[in-house]
Amino acid sequence: MGIERTLTLHVGHHKTGTSTIQAFLYANRTKLARMGLDFPTRGIYYRPPGMVENLSGGHRFFAFAVTGTTPVWLDGGVRIPGGESSIRALRQHLASHAGDVLLSSEHFFTKIAPDELRGFFDGLGFRIRILLYLRRQDLLLESLFNQNVKNGYVTVPFSRFVEREIEDRQGYGYTYRRVSALARAFGPENLIIRPFEKSRFSGGTLLEDFVAALGLPWDEGFHIPANWNESIPVEIIEVLVRFQRYLDGLDEKPRWRFCELVQRQCRPLCAGTDSYRLFTPDEAMATMNHFEDNNRRIAREFMPGSRGCLFTEPVYDPGRPWRTYPGPDAEFLVRCAVAIWKAGYDAGQCAAPSLRK
Repeated sequence: MGIERTLTLHVGHHKTGTSTIQAFLYANRTKLARMGLDFPTRGIYYRPPGMVENLSGGHRFFAFAVTGTTPVWLDGGVRIPGGESSIRALRQHLASHAGDVLLSSEHFFTKIAPDELRGFFDGLGFRIRILLYLRRQDLLLESLFNQNVKNGYVTVPFSRFVEREIEDRQGYGYTYRRVSALARAFGPENLIIRPFEKSRFSGGTLLEDFVAALGLPWDEGFHIPANWNESIPVEIIEVLVRFQRYLDGLDEKPRWRFCELVQRQCRPLCAGTDSYRLFTPDEAMATMNHFEDNNRRIAREFMPGSRGCLFTEPVYDPGRPWRTYPGPDAEFLVRCAVAIWKAGYDAGQCAAPSLRK
């Protein structure tokens, strides 16, 4: 009887360095293959015709094909295969791999029901492991807000965004429900849960921790790509929130273009710090108290040896400075508005101001 192959599904979670991990995997796919791990990058389910080389997107198109969905940001000329014939082709493609395989997409965690995900891989001859990173909810919500505003999805203040996420029991902070569903589908012994905390990263970095979680040795010859999908300065987030309130009715793509314009023109005007927090210390601690039961249950049930503690880094350390963002001053907003207008004027999209009285 042959040696059982392992299929590792890296499923995120959101805002845990997934894009950077995927860029690392893509850049080192040849070296990883020599180490016995295949990170597939070929075929229409990994890069559909018409798409540029997929450096940091992982296997999102694989997930889209499984679910039969097409993201709104995809150009109209790119088609993602779907349906039963696509499912059969995907299964045949995976089954053809002789060794261990790694697939990476946050959509495996958020868009596909665990039972459905398990059913897709049944019968392919793999032992399946789930690799999941979880981030402290106060930091997760701040980063999610940053990401959603940056992409034009959120136009409400941070406080309202947090209220919505806490009110929604399916929100990103309530991870126990999804983790327990994965455990039922794949077996708790096949879950690898890693806290997204620098002090607990093996080797001191996320990428070294990820490689260790795969059971592979770190190679000093690995190529380390630049960080992907980084947060933008809080000052820019505040500008975007204020300006986007007046963009009701715009489709998503024009919103994205506007957000890119604001970031490009206003970033040079920032104070040059990214150390601001959106929560006050009391708000951050209250948020973590709210999710305490969620986190304790994950640690107790699925993290042997954790002593019921999912996160160990303190929410607030009196010995370290905490800078809650005070909000932009009027001068900064005016300078941003002028920079945005000037960019439009230079591109011929804005009329010159009249000097007549």
